[in-house]
Amino acid sequence: MARGRDDELDSFKRSINLSEFAASHGYVLDRKHSSPNSATMRKDKGDKIIVARDEISHHWIYFAVGNEADSGTIIDFLNNRTRWSLGDIRKELRPWLGTAPSQIIRPQADLFQKEVKPIKRDRAAVVAAFASKTPLACQTALKTFHKIPRKIVEKFPVNA
Repeated sequence: MARGRDDELDSFKRSINLSEFAASHGYVLDRKHSSPNSATMRKDKGDKIIVARDEISHHWIYFAVGNEADSGTIIDFLNNRTRWSLGDIRKELRPWLGTAPSQIIRPQADLFQKEVKPIKRDRAAVVAAFASKTPLACQTALKTFHKIPRKIVEKFPVNA
């Protein structure tokens, strides 16, 4: 029986478009700041979330900008906004899968992103790109990138 419950949770996370679900909860797609790999969505109170797909699990995932504790899957999204029990969250999500009588009102298509391509992670490529770069001398970085005047930088010698 537990396996069936786990399968249902996994189905919620994979099958329900979190961008569409968030739109049904008042979030609106910000097309200017979205990409094929992520949907940026905003709510009237200033809340901002980023919705994506995990390459390995294919779960829809999100994170709230400015709140590290508010992130995860559709289960977390609902729990962080309602504090409902897992049973109540299941009841809310079943109609979105079509496994329960549907009382959901789908949002307008322009309010969410229909498809989000999974994020590709290539750790080896990132490590190789990083290793191929030449480190900047500290004083050069301070003068060039941070625009700290040369006189000030030279008062504090740094070995780098």
